[in-house]
Amino acid sequence: MNVFITGGTGFIGKFLIYRLIKENAHITVATRQKFKHSSHIDYVNWNKLTDDEKLDTISKSDVIINLAGENIASRRWSDKQKAKIIRSRTKITSSLVEIINRLPQNDKRVFISASAVGYYGDKKDEIINEASTIGNGFLAEVCELWEKEALKVRNCRLVIPRIGVVLHPSGGALKKMLLPYKYYLGGILGSGKQYVPWVHIDELVNMFLFVAKNKSCEGVYNFVAPNPCTMKEFALSIGNILRKPVLFKIPEFLLNVIFGESATIITNSQRVIPQRLIDARFEFEFERIEPALNDLLKHNE
Repeated sequence: MNVFITGGTGFIGKFLIYRLIKENAHITVATRQKFKHSSHIDYVNWNKLTDDEKLDTISKSDVIINLAGENIASRRWSDKQKAKIIRSRTKITSSLVEIINRLPQNDKRVFISASAVGYYGDKKDEIINEASTIGNGFLAEVCELWEKEALKVRNCRLVIPRIGVVLHPSGGALKKMLLPYKYYLGGILGSGKQYVPWVHIDELVNMFLFVAKNKSCEGVYNFVAPNPCTMKEFALSIGNILRKPVLFKIPEFLLNVIFGESATIITNSQRVIPQRLIDARFEFEFERIEPALNDLLKHNE
């Protein structure tokens, strides 16, 4: 299997590449950083390749995975930062689609272009599946524009994973949430009633490989666990596993003061179900939050 990845040096990408190496795949990673090639991985600067070089690279790829994008939680959402977040996703997606569309039809090739559950906006306790309507807010706007570029692809199979809150203690939301517990300051963020559409990092990697290998998988898939939990359940599970008290509650208005509009990452409620993965008989290993967190945090106690 020949795999081309953008965003391969990011949080999700690193885990995905590690697994692909185990699968004996040959991987080409688009990155502006300088790395030495290995027996399994080649590194290229996509922006510096000529059109002919891009065509040659993609033509050799069976699987094209697009994970590139500015971290949405890295800073407050000024107008400048919002534009950067959108541009970082749509520009590379558009560039990949342009190259793929110049190649002959290849039913064996798959383009997996990431999106996020932010597409659905804040839906309170409404159960959300892939057929649910787009929501409101900046995150929904980002996902809509991102997916719109991917949907222009022809000549290959397209999968759009709407990824939930990815859990691993080395990065992402969980890393940030764990720090207060270290100092016995763990607590519930926002009302605690909002649903968290989480997914264990190992499960997420399995989902990518599942849709890559299964030719019947096409279109939008929610990459989340089948049992979303509330923020209160999430916080209490961390406390229980780490044997630390959950004493505090940071109200929504305070989160808005601290983070501005980007607080919606925390406060939006998204009861997302991976219905299409369930229908495709994907075998979930981590279906509920406490066993998933227990697996992830067993060495952090």
